[in-house]
Amino acid sequence: MPSVSAAARRLGLLVASSPTNSRARYRLTGRNDLATRPGSRSASPRTRAAELVAPADPVGSFANGLLVRRPRLALRPAPLLVVPPKLEGLAQLPPPPSPQRRNWSVQLTGGPSLTYRRLPGTSTQLEKLERPAWGGSGQLLGAYAFSPRLTVAGGLGFAQHAGSLRYTLQSTASGETRQVDFRDVYNFVTLPVQAQLTLGGNHRWRYGVLGGAVAAQLISARVTTGSACNCAQQRWRPSSADSIFQRRNLTLTVGAFADYQLSPGRWLTVRPQAELFLNSLTLPPRTSRYPWGLGVQVGYRWDLAPRKP
Repeated sequence: MPSVSAAARRLGLLVASSPTNSRARYRLTGRNDLATRPGSRSASPRTRAAELVAPADPVGSFANGLLVRRPRLALRPAPLLVVPPKLEGLAQLPPPPSPQRRNWSVQLTGGPSLTYRRLPGTSTQLEKLERPAWGGSGQLLGAYAFSPRLTVAGGLGFAQHAGSLRYTLQSTASGETRQVDFRDVYNFVTLPVQAQLTLGGNHRWRYGVLGGAVAAQLISARVTTGSACNCAQQRWRPSSADSIFQRRNLTLTVGAFADYQLSPGRWLTVRPQAELFLNSLTLPPRTSRYPWGLGVQVGYRWDLAPRKP
């Protein structure tokens, strides 16, 4: 048994002193534990008392002459604590600038229109012969978008209303006939103010409705009305003392628009619209005349870049 005990001491096992004295069991942790055995001189009284009183190890012991190997303990690694590095003193990138919407824009539009007039009162024989004719209008507008849907615009423009006369004149003296083909023209300088409401679209195209009022200043007119024989036209100026036309007029405009973005901030616009005079163009005692027109304007719109703070 000495050889077995020595081997047990080398392997770090527990050995019983004798079968008859099973209460006193000694715990060997290695070769160096021989110095701390209860019977050794170098062991202190406290150590010997603790080992004699301590209960027997049920796991690894040499009881009744049987040798049992103690199982090893499985230790779990402690979790690692990751501490983020401090960014003090390091250069930090500024946050990306927020996108700014372009609220201001410039619009240049123009196009033809079919113009005519409304005569609510009693008309003369010559006025009954009038037919529609092609006129036109154009304008330069500055627009501001209060929201993605609502835009208000105002600017300066030009408009022309016209009417045609085709009839045959016959001389009462000689009986000769003459074919007359006249075009009556009214020219205006306009100050349009309109609101545009976007109904739908995306980043490439959009559509909506528009409406507003136009202040129209008559600058010149060439008409057949006023000639004695209805065989010639007469020019009228607003400054003429015998002018039969109203100089300052107000018109109503309604229509729609469709815009297509050719490049960022550059739009092609198409605008069918109608225009009606709210006041009579002629002065009493002439027959009241309310011009109107139906036309299409095509133009270009530039979105201005937002002003830098």
